[in-house]
Order: sequence, then structure tokens, then C-alpha cells
Amino acid sequence: MPRIRGCASSTREPGSSRRFSTWARIHQVLINLLNNAVQHGDAGSPILLAVGPEHDTVRLVVQSRGAPIPPEALQVIFNPLVQVAKSKSEPNERPSRSLGLGLFIAGEIVLAHGGSIEVSSSAETGTAFSVRLPVSRP
Repeated sequence: MPRIRGCASSTREPGSSRRFSTWARIHQVLINLLNNAVQHGDAGSPILLAVGPEHDTVRLVVQSRGAPIPPEALQVIFNPLVQVAKSKSEPNERPSRSLGLGLFIAGEIVLAHGGSIEVSSSAETGTAFSVRLPVSRP
């Protein structure tokens, strides 16, 4: 069975309740992406989560519907303290519970694990964050 490089095959050691920190970081990536989808996606549309093998990686995709991310924001969305306004009429609007660090943190974790993170966004297909993490074979 393929494993993400640097991760154990279980979230717990046998006989121990200590979690492996690497899995905790991958979990944090997933939570950050899902929180982002909830915060910025259309409340009436489902959030799609897909995980599966792709060549020598594991691919994780979080996709939501809603207003697309403006093209100029796509260039900086993984930078720290970047927030995208929910509407063009309120460009200085800040989400009340967000510091603009979630995508930056997710990106840094993915890069630290030798992976990549990308975003695509359009009115037709919605917004999709795609994470690829290298796998190793036992």
C-alpha cells in the first residue's frame, strides 16, 4: 500500500495515544482547505472532497461553488495575510474570524512534505484546491 512520504501508515502508534506530528499537519491542511470552502463557498452548494492516487502522488481536491476568486488574487492567495473580498463592492471587507493565514499555512505544510498545492477558480466550475503529496512504496 502506498504511503505519503514522511508519514506513518497509522495516526497512532500501537499501544500509544500519541499522534504523529506529520499526520497532524496533513490534517491541518485538509481542515484549512475545508474551512476556506465553507467560508467562501455558496452555502447552498455541496463541498466536494476527493482523495486518490495519481502517478507517484496522492492527490487531494477540495472543490466548492460560489463567486470565483479574481485572477489577480490567484497570484497571491498563498501569501500570508492575504484575504479576498466576498464582493467587488466591498473590497476592504474582512471576514470576522479570519487572519488570512490558512492558505499560507496549508501551502507551507504541503511544500515541507515535498508536495504542491494549486488553485483554479471560475464561475463555471467553482473553486478547486488541489494538493499533491509524494508517496513511497514499502
